[in-house]
Amino acid sequence: MSRYQELQESLHIHLKEVDAYWDGLRYSLTEVVEAFSSFLELPSPLFKNSNGEDEFYIKLGIFSAGKFTKRNALQLPINGNALEFAISLSVLTKAGVQTDMVVPLTLSRQADAYTLTFVNSGESIFARDRDFTEFAEAIFKAIRSDFDRRP
Repeated sequence: MSRYQELQESLHIHLKEVDAYWDGLRYSLTEVVEAFSSFLELPSPLFKNSNGEDEFYIKLGIFSAGKFTKRNALQLPINGNALEFAISLSVLTKAGVQTDMVVPLTLSRQADAYTLTFVNSGESIFARDRDFTEFAEAIFKAIRSDFDRRP
């Protein structure tokens, strides 16, 4: 094998490892969202919005310039070794008024340890072995504290 072919093979292996990292991280992100949904004990995944349309309580996307835009995991931006994303939660008052709460986050992985970082505070929490219960609780607390700060 020539040195050039050796470099080609090394690049091929590296790119497969990079793809596997991002695929795994995106899958883990869906597990974080599922853990958050389970933690909330929602009455159902969907509700009827003010237009009478079905809408998910929890949405994944990006938060930029004060605006949430829904995205799937494949459409999320990458920053270094982390996925940048936001979770939006629609909270309905007893009168049916919808308030959308948004938490901007990043998720990264090092071996079997995951790091969830809250963009606004810079606070990070860690999880091992794909147990995302603490992540779900921390996201809940971030939304709850945002409620507490509102007039």
